[in-house]
Amino acid sequence: MSGKYDAIQETSYLSAPSARTYRAIMRNMFLSHERMRYRLYREEILELLHQDEEYVDITDEQLKLDLDQLVTWGNLNAVQDPGAVRTIAEYKNRKFRYFMTDRAIEVERMTLRLENLYLESGNLSSNYFVRIENSLSQISALKQAPYGDVNQWWHELQDDFGRLNQNYKNYLREFYSADTVTLMKSVDFLLHKDQFMVYLREFISQMQLHARKIQRMLKQYGSDFESWLLDRIIDSELAIPHLNEKQVTREMLNQGIRAGYDSLVSWFVAENGRKPEYETILEITNDIIRSIIENASMIANMSSYGISRKDDYRHYMKMFAKCETLDDAHCLSAHVFGASTMQHFRLLQMDESDSFRTSMFEKEHDEIELTSSSRTYREKRSKAGYADRSFEKQMQRQAYLNQVEQQTSYLMRFVKDHQLKISEIHEVIPSFAREVLLRWIANANMVESRSGMTEFGNAYHLGKEEGTCVLHCEDGDLTMPCYVLTFAS
Repeated sequence: MSGKYDAIQETSYLSAPSARTYRAIMRNMFLSHERMRYRLYREEILELLHQDEEYVDITDEQLKLDLDQLVTWGNLNAVQDPGAVRTIAEYKNRKFRYFMTDRAIEVERMTLRLENLYLESGNLSSNYFVRIENSLSQISALKQAPYGDVNQWWHELQDDFGRLNQNYKNYLREFYSADTVTLMKSVDFLLHKDQFMVYLREFISQMQLHARKIQRMLKQYGSDFESWLLDRIIDSELAIPHLNEKQVTREMLNQGIRAGYDSLVSWFVAENGRKPEYETILEITNDIIRSIIENASMIANMSSYGISRKDDYRHYMKMFAKCETLDDAHCLSAHVFGASTMQHFRLLQMDESDSFRTSMFEKEHDEIELTSSSRTYREKRSKAGYADRSFEKQMQRQAYLNQVEQQTSYLMRFVKDHQLKISEIHEVIPSFAREVLLRWIANANMVESRSGMTEFGNAYHLGKEEGTCVLHCEDGDLTMPCYVLTFAS
């Protein structure tokens, strides 16, 4: 029973006892494959190995055993060449031509990438954001496009997205290595500080600009449109003929394509409470800029620390020695070392003068009332009686009741058969009538019985008819449900 987590036979040569010899054979086979020389004789492989000083002594018999082992592991395929047979002895010796399997090519490509992992130069180019944005803007044109164009569009989008991911990881990884941390704390780093900050800030501004556009474009597509798009991409992949014995199924393609599209969406759009990936990159980049500024400030402080000011102090001593009076020495001390005592002045009014050369002694004086700063101090209060304002309160209360009575009387004109129907109010009412009606409706809605009482004790019950109506007011029209207020009396 085989599964996807079984051991991979094609990687056995990487950890075998004779791994160096196997790797040398596979590396020469891979380089020949890249130069379009797909099939090699054993003699040609031996000649390539002899070009390396480490394998000058390898014999043809040893090479044959190593090639047979690689064929057993599935790294190489051996095909007999009948056209090269001229004698019976040659036929018995079986002259083979060797070529790499597809899985072995990917394994060797992986080893080559691992060897050059830290040699890859990353960058923070904003061109990939522009290319992804342009690709997403072409989605609507894919409805009528042939399968070939759909397939090309999808692979270009995935390539740009993959390069964007790889490049920013390679570039930002440099700032977290041990060598970079040491370099950022050296004086030589000050020469490149400004270049790094301009480069990082430009990347941040471009990413914020394009990432938000891409985010809006991805959000406008619904789930139905995404399903249609992914199905069309899968159809474009299935339309490509293959000679492999293992046929690619729709389920296999669906998993890979869906995973690629979901990765693209999660990079720009927040999902399930998680922030998008580009916001994480913004935080990392801002953290790097903050670290650059802190290191630069620390280096500058360390560079200026310990500088001898002996010559400055000697010059100051000569200046003090030339002062004729004590007042002259005080003035020089205030100029060199600053004032020993100081007073702060605050203006209570705006400065009417526009000149900054105006002396404070030329300005008008302000009076400031000083109070005690003691916690136990209490300001004395003058004792006086309270004035009787009951008459004024009674007058205000009566005016309020008269106003409420006028408003209620105005609204009661619309009551017919103990019911006030909002839909039957056709005239333009003042704003106070609208406010009273909405207050009555709100009071009734706040209780479960849907009942209330007016300011004069009139009980009512709130009901609602189907549909909506328009209440015409002096300050505009209000569309609301067809409420009905039924009064008890």
